[in-house]
Amino acid sequence: MNFFKKIKFKKEEKERLELEQKQLLLALNLKVFNLEWRLDELQKQLKEKL
Repeated sequence: MNFFKKIKFKKEEKERLELEQKQLLLALNLKVFNLEWRLDELQKQLKEKL
């Protein structure tokens, strides 16, 4: 029984880590998107001033 509990725990831990990884990747993608959008806005402002 102890052996199966360890296997179940490892499986749950793996699933939790995979979910956390997906959440971090999503957050990172959002940051990149926001930075790219801000860069585009700044480039437009610069072109307008020139």
